[in-house]
Amino acid sequence: MRLTRLGIMFAICSMVAWIPSWALTVGAMAEHGVRVQVHCTKCRAYHVIDPAVLVAIKGPEYSLVNRRCRCRLTEGCRGWNNFHYLHGVMRPLWVFEEVYPRWLEE
Repeated sequence: MRLTRLGIMFAICSMVAWIPSWALTVGAMAEHGVRVQVHCTKCRAYHVIDPAVLVAIKGPEYSLVNRRCRCRLTEGCRGWNNFHYLHGVMRPLWVFEEVYPRWLEE
């Protein structure tokens, strides 16, 4: 079967995000030494987060998957902070299909 350019684009767009088990909780990320980053959608500021600190504050079962909060990186910014994990490149800690409709409403 030969894939056309349109077929390749459809295959890429229909892929469901996969988040590895070691990125599902802050406890697992701390245990595996995963680099986590928070990024603002408006001011474009970013900051590296230590998962071990989040474990101390929220507990090991706390998850950053499909979470976001108002920007705390730049004073007065009304953007949204999204979370990413490093796995070769920074990858999102959200499943687009699950959060996009909800995030559009907010």
